[in-house]
Amino acid sequence: MIETVIQPYNIKVFYFKDKDKMGRFLLKKFNEDDSQMLNITDGRCLYLQHETMGVNIVIGVFNDKMDTLTHECNHAILFLFQEHGLNPFDSMGEHFCYLHQKLFKDLTEGK
Repeated sequence: MIETVIQPYNIKVFYFKDKDKMGRFLLKKFNEDDSQMLNITDGRCLYLQHETMGVNIVIGVFNDKMDTLTHECNHAILFLFQEHGLNPFDSMGEHFCYLHQKLFKDLTEGK
């Protein structure tokens, strides 16, 4: 698992490459059973509210493909924008693109 934080929003992101590990993590930390979806998908992005952990994003990429990671990172940033009432098209999408770039870099470099 790789863990990072999207700043300045202080949203934790947990990244998994293994379905079983992600499934156990979701059950333990969030009491969330996502096993049916995990079994039929190559990638997954969940936006979870937790009373003590706050807002969290859990990303799973199970086919080891960069295009799947990019797809799931897009979901993550769109969830963040929706949560904060931001428009991803403001300023020609620059804020969206910079956040996506940072998240993608953090996850691919293991930060």
